[in-house]
Amino acid sequence: MHLMATDMGLSSCLILGTILALGTNKELIKKLNLPEGHVPCCVVIVGGTEEKFPERQIPEDKISVSYIG
Repeated sequence: MHLMATDMGLSSCLILGTILALGTNKELIKKLNLPEGHVPCCVVIVGGTEEKFPERQIPEDKISVSYIG
C-alpha cells in the first residue's frame, strides 16, 4: 500500500499506536462499526504532499531474501 501511494504521488505512514489502542479498547472498535469479532491489524494514513521523492537505486545486497520450500 505504501508503494502504491508513493507511485500515485501520495505519502503514507503506518500508525502502530492506533493498532495498540484498538486492541485494548472495545468501545473504540464499536465506534468504528467493525463487524463482530473483527479487529484491525494495521492502520495506514495516506495523503498528499508537496515533497518530491527522487528515485533511488537500492543495491541488490541491501535486502536479503530467504525462500522456504
